[in-house]
Amino acid sequence: ITLRLYDPQKSSASSIISCSDSRCVSAIETAEARCESQNCGYTFQYGDGSGTTGYYVSDTLSFNTVVANDATSNSSATITFG
Repeated sequence: ITLRLYDPQKSSASSIISCSDSRCVSAIETAEARCESQNCGYTFQYGDGSGTTGYYVSDTLSFNTVVANDATSNSSATITFG
């Protein structure tokens, strides 16, 4: 399986989470997000001292589900990640 980096510009369903979105409001209350230029941003520091900064994004993940024997069914789920 070839893995590719996620590129939000190649997705028709991708959108940056706004500061007014309930997911961002909840994350701000727990200090896991910040509001920057109306976008819901984050900064995380790892134990080794490195870190990452960016924006939370919502997108639709499409995949096949095995339903019986070798039969598959198309499925999708909306996910939020940063």
